[in-house]
Amino acid sequence: IMKENGFIMLIETKNYTKNVTKPEIDKFYRDMKTNSDVQCGLFVSLKSGICNREDLHLEVIDEKPIIFIHNALENIENIDLAIRIFKLILKTDSIDLSSKEVYEKIKNTIPIIKRFWNKMRQKLQKFEKDMSECISEQEIMLRDIFKLLSFNY
Repeated sequence: IMKENGFIMLIETKNYTKNVTKPEIDKFYRDMKTNSDVQCGLFVSLKSGICNREDLHLEVIDEKPIIFIHNALENIENIDLAIRIFKLILKTDSIDLSSKEVYEKIKNTIPIIKRFWNKMRQKLQKFEKDMSECISEQEIMLRDIFKLLSFNY
């Protein structure tokens, strides 16, 4: 259980090489129902998928949001994304998680957010690569100038 300034989240972590099975998910559901102080739940599989769930799949159990994360070791940022989503949901008094319409809108938005995060990450990596190339080119130019001026570099 993670507690932070009134934010209480149940975290279930699995280190399986094959998909996490339904009995493990059912156990997680029971834990969510029996822990009344828990506001949300995160089910994380470190090295595999989770049966019958998409990555970053959102569900609601007893009006508590839960998110399933696949292959977390390869996509550690998805844990941060899930926590941010939980905090946004829980801070907003107007979200009724028992409402199917609201639930579906949130559920459908999560993959879009994930795509944007991946797109931003790719752009950042390209920027870093481009800037490194520029720095290398400038360094070569400076070396050439120093050679012309007979300075040791």
